[in-house]
Amino acid sequence: MNMLRLLKILNNYFLSYLLIALAFGFISMYLTAPDMEDQPTEMLIGALFLLASGVLALPSVAQKIGTKSRKILATIFFAFSLLLGFMIFSTVDDEIDFLAEKEKMDSEVIQRLKDIRTAQEEYMRENGQFTDNWDSLLAFISKPVIEVPWKSGDLADSLLEKSPNDQAAFIIHRDKLASLGLTLEQAINKGYSVRDTSYVSVFDQYFNPEFREKKGLPPVNLDSLPFSPYSGERFILKTGLIEASGGVKQPTILVQDPTPFGREGVKKDTLRFGSMTESSTSGNWGSR
Repeated sequence: MNMLRLLKILNNYFLSYLLIALAFGFISMYLTAPDMEDQPTEMLIGALFLLASGVLALPSVAQKIGTKSRKILATIFFAFSLLLGFMIFSTVDDEIDFLAEKEKMDSEVIQRLKDIRTAQEEYMRENGQFTDNWDSLLAFISKPVIEVPWKSGDLADSLLEKSPNDQAAFIIHRDKLASLGLTLEQAINKGYSVRDTSYVSVFDQYFNPEFREKKGLPPVNLDSLPFSPYSGERFILKTGLIEASGGVKQPTILVQDPTPFGREGVKKDTLRFGSMTESSTSGNWGSR
């Protein structure tokens, strides 16, 4: 008998507590969402209707307002909750599409920032400073400034035994072969090592189509490199100098997207690399 009574009590309160628990769950999701997320207001309104439905379903409330009135109000509130719930779930596809588009756009911006950083680091290596002039950077990218060492043939042990402390005597620069009356093959057969150094441009080294395709990277168009792929605006480009320990001056650079992709009125991260207050070319996009 006591068991039947317990089951009856549980049955009377089960729906109320379930609705109330769901309501608090949705309210918590809404209130604790990160600043970067845009939770629909319908979620909060629907949760409040669910909470009202759960309260009206309590037997103690029914005794005060009447069972019939309670059922009518509970049904109305529950119906509104379902309607708002449907409105929320109907936006899920749009949200998925938006996030996919944001991920795609952010990836394109990040890759372009990485390419600019590569060019600026090579400019820094060659000139001892970064440049805040896009025309100068683009012109530099096409210049042959990166050394590509070349070597053919290994020094023969017999030659090294004759003069172990003068290995340089057995190294021939390739453009000297003709004056020595030797072909490349003859020099190698005699045990000499033939060396040479050629130069390639930043574009040939990092941005040529074959290299990009091999790395699974998009092609590089120098004309569009300074511009954000999302907004079409030029990236913000700043350079400067800071004083490091010992009074040494160190160059700084900051390149950032002028118009981040995102919704109106929602806080957005500005993708960038570098800093004006420290000598760094790190990006703020994490591991992507």
